[in-house]
Formats: sequence, C-alpha cells, structure tokens
Amino acid sequence: MSDLKLCFGCKEPRGDGESVCKRCGYDQHTTSLANYLKPGTLLHERFLVGKMLAANGEGVTYIGFDTSVECKILIREYFPERLCSRVPGSVTIDVKYEHLAQYKALMAEYTELNKALARLRNLSHLNPAIDMFA
Repeated sequence: MSDLKLCFGCKEPRGDGESVCKRCGYDQHTTSLANYLKPGTLLHERFLVGKMLAANGEGVTYIGFDTSVECKILIREYFPERLCSRVPGSVTIDVKYEHLAQYKALMAEYTELNKALARLRNLSHLNPAIDMFA
C-alpha cells in the first residue's frame, strides 16, 4: 500500500496534520464506541477499517479500504450485540456462554447468506463480496 493518509470517514486522501477531512467533515480524533472496531484497525493484513456506518441486530457495517488493490470497500462484521461483546481495545469478540449455541447457529446462517450473495456478484445493484473470514 502506498503511504497515503486516508480519512477514516470517507477513505479519501487527506493532508498531513489534517485532523478534520475537507471532503466529508469527519474528525480523525473521533472516538469509536467500545463494541465496534476502532477506525484504523487492519484486518487480515489487508482491510483497513474506517468509521462505523450502520449497526443492526446481526452486525456492523464500516467504510473500509482494501490495501491490496487500493480501493474503498464496505466491511460487514457479524456482531449480534445481544449475544456477544468486544474485548476492549481488541478485534476479539467475547460470546456470552449462555448464548454460544445460538451465536454459532446464527453465524452459520449469516455465512451461508453472504456466500449466496457473493455468488450474485455480477448483479450491478449488489455490493460484491470480495472476501469472507472469521
């Protein structure tokens, strides 16, 4: 990846020392909520996490950047908050013991759904899936 400094809000280049993005207004020093991935987190030595865009009962969507092909992406994380929490300052998810079976069953469904969507990557109205990992 180039030495480009990217805004965590829009994943566009930003200037040295620029803490507020001139394009989207995102403040690079904004703190993230404890249960979500911190902007700047690198996943699988490839995917750079940006700000959280949305969260619902099954997961979280972040803006991201694929460092291998240098393009903006969406990162979707399986994260059913009522069944788990994030280990503070980490990417690790701590599943509540009493919900472990349900967490695993729902993760299997989530994975199958996303594999099915990945097979439809040629449809122009769907965001293509480029990778999946746990």
